Amino acid sequence: MKKLLAIVLFCIYAASPAAALPPPDSGQALTLDRYLAIARANNLSLQQAQKASHIAELSRKEISKTAYPQVSFLGNGTYAPLSSRHGYDPAISNEGQLGGQVILEQSLYDGGIRGLRIAQADLDIRRLSKEQQLVLKDLELNVT
Repeated sequence: MKKLLAIVLFCIYAASPAAALPPPDSGQALTLDRYLAIARANNLSLQQAQKASHIAELSRKEISKTAYPQVSFLGNGTYAPLSSRHGYDPAISNEGQLGGQVILEQSLYDGGIRGLRIAQADLDIRRLSKEQQLVLKDLELNVT
């Protein structure tokens, strides 16, 4: 059993970036904390759990941003020259027209879907944080 554990720890260490470092002094031994740190840095399951948690947080942030109204601006300008051919009256048109428009769009009723999506995102964040803790505990138990 001890031989198997030694082989597993050696494989973890050999696959890690720490193996590329110069070998430690003969008086310096690797401790369990160092093995745990190496395993945490190189475990793909833990990295996947962290990235999934980050994606869920970004999704939650995106959903919460939809509560704000959407604003768009539209501007236009026209020039009506003073000419006898076009028939523009300078008193009425002042030799040109200028128009501007601001549009503010907000849905009046979303059926409560935004609230449901926020609640689902919160549940996903909590679930993924628990999964991340479980992966970390499994890793620590496997290494020790």
